[in-house]
Amino acid sequence: MALRLFTALTVPRQIKDRLLSLDLPCPKICPNIHLTLKFIGQTDEQLIPALSRTLAAIDSPKFELTVAGLGLFKPGILWAGVKDKSSVRDLQQKIGASLRQALKMPEDKKSYFPHITLVRLKAPPSPDLLAAVSGSAGRDYGTFSVDSFCLFKSDLEPTGAVHTLIKSFPLTAETG
Repeated sequence: MALRLFTALTVPRQIKDRLLSLDLPCPKICPNIHLTLKFIGQTDEQLIPALSRTLAAIDSPKFELTVAGLGLFKPGILWAGVKDKSSVRDLQQKIGASLRQALKMPEDKKSYFPHITLVRLKAPPSPDLLAAVSGSAGRDYGTFSVDSFCLFKSDLEPTGAVHTLIKSFPLTAETG
């Protein structure tokens, strides 16, 4: 059976609560808050052990990550950004390279922009939402220590995606 898989950073409860409590003129923020590192896509369930071994072998340092500011992608994805993108980009690149080498997964065609998806809008953003996003520049929602990343499966349901943790992978190398 094929599973829809992705790797991500989990976001601590305190930061999730801050994001979920934002008073924005748009639909409710999705409670599945995470920062996607690599969307793997439909993958045969029998490949999960090999995938897990590959991800467990990644050597990457722990780091701090600050969630800050809001933005919009077209065609209507509201997101929270992160400061100091270099550490999360490095981890994402290591994951991508490991999956390409070990499991012959294709290289991503588009560049990686670390963010946390909050809402998928069904209509163009209102002027009030655009103003709220513009006014969020420089606003911090919290800093957290990243000491692991996770493999999730995603089931698409009529009410939205349901994410299930498959395995967590510690970051063991120290910075410096």
